[in-house]
Amino acid sequence: WHPILDKLEEEQRGDDRLGTTWRGIGPAYADKIRRIGFRAGDLLKPRFLEKKLAFVLGKIKNPILQSLYAVDPLDQDAILAEYTSYGERLERFIVDIFPIVQRAVQGKQRILLEGAQGSMLDLDFGTYPYVTSSSPSAGGALTGSGIAPTRVGIRPTANRAHRRARRADPGGGS
Repeated sequence: WHPILDKLEEEQRGDDRLGTTWRGIGPAYADKIRRIGFRAGDLLKPRFLEKKLAFVLGKIKNPILQSLYAVDPLDQDAILAEYTSYGERLERFIVDIFPIVQRAVQGKQRILLEGAQGSMLDLDFGTYPYVTSSSPSAGGALTGSGIAPTRVGIRPTANRAHRRARRADPGGGS
């Protein structure tokens, strides 16, 4: 339902559209903040998934789709069957990642964090409302990874190295 809501909300804006991708990222983040989002681990608990889906879809999303957008309700049973099958297929990949990351940090292993877009698309510091739903800054990467800022090694940039060299030799080497 996230892509459906994304498209419907964008269409409601008319000429003031934001230019979203219609992939449902904004509505998914909104559900996360409202504490009605689904997490990968939910797929491994069919009874919990069914109960949560009944609440979120039955009490929140379908009423919005029907009353606000005049769209047919989504089929809860079909969605439950689809996502239960995802849980079965993905079960061996769904793990608590925090201990794995912490072992890597403690072992001083290199950790690559994915990031994209840049600070001007940051929800808090970017060109709001034309931003992404996440925090694509270095701080946002740490928040999402569970790595404390004090555990990150910072290498001097070329600019810092240049300033150090200038302080060491104010004449610029001539």
